[in-house]
Amino acid sequence: MSTATNVIAVTGATGFIGKHLLNSLMRHSGHNIRALTRRIPEDAPKTEQLQWVVGVLDNRDALETLLVPGCVLVHLAYPGKWDGKSHLNAARQLAETSARRGVSRVVHCSTATVVGRVADNHIFERTVANPRTGYEINKLAIENLWLDYAKKFDLVIARPTAVIGPGGKNLLKLANDLLYGNRWLNYLRSCLYADRQMNLVAVENVVAALELMIGRDIPFDGKIFNISDDDDPINRFCDIELLLMRALGLRYYDMPPIKLPPFVLREILRASGVSNINPGRRFDSSELHKIGWSRVCRLEEGVARFAASLSAGSRGA
Repeated sequence: MSTATNVIAVTGATGFIGKHLLNSLMRHSGHNIRALTRRIPEDAPKTEQLQWVVGVLDNRDALETLLVPGCVLVHLAYPGKWDGKSHLNAARQLAETSARRGVSRVVHCSTATVVGRVADNHIFERTVANPRTGYEINKLAIENLWLDYAKKFDLVIARPTAVIGPGGKNLLKLANDLLYGNRWLNYLRSCLYADRQMNLVAVENVVAALELMIGRDIPFDGKIFNISDDDDPINRFCDIELLLMRALGLRYYDMPPIKLPPFVLREILRASGVSNINPGRRFDSSELHKIGWSRVCRLEEGVARFAASLSAGSRGA
């Protein structure tokens, strides 16, 4: 998409997805990047292509500096310690500032989990959401707030599933359980979870989708896109666990796990009060493929890179 300034403004640039997006954007010399941060990281890249704007998400002056007429805003930030009201107020101020400053496009990164508890096995962007947790309710409310401003600038909403990769927290608990947990408990969990869909997506594929949304020369007009690797056949607990064990140098179980019927896990999940009680739930990304998205990283590679980053971190500790 042509913009007057060729500037990409990014919130949440020091977060997990943000770091990967920033590194990818800086490999494309045609973009000038402005990144909002509370403090400039010590290891921040030093290049004329990147300008850090020091400030917080709810600071009007910082947002005025971050956003310039004609720029594209990629909104990734979601401060974890804020309450729902603070998130909505900050999103409203960012949306109003974007409209006032003449931002050409906003790419808002939400989450696929906004759908909450639904009976469907196959989740599309048009699936009617039924959020249950405070996080899901708040994320959907923020999406709706941005949609209210969709006539002020071109808006596109990204809904990634559980993003994995170096520096990410998804798969971290499973990896730690395999490395340091009780082997019998791990075996029982493997029997229970078995074919449960993991709904993982490699961070490299999320970045590729965000870059497509930044640069695609079509109006999005508030369109929502799922970003998922759920059509990869290994996106199941049993396969991901096996890949992790191999990558971490762990011996597999002496006896292959005995897969329990899916309804057993479904009822346990229901009793625990979690939102997603459907072990077979998959998110469809066909709409994203229609506009030219293609994966740059196989899920197997994403798991391997995550495991390698853990090993590298332990050696550096």
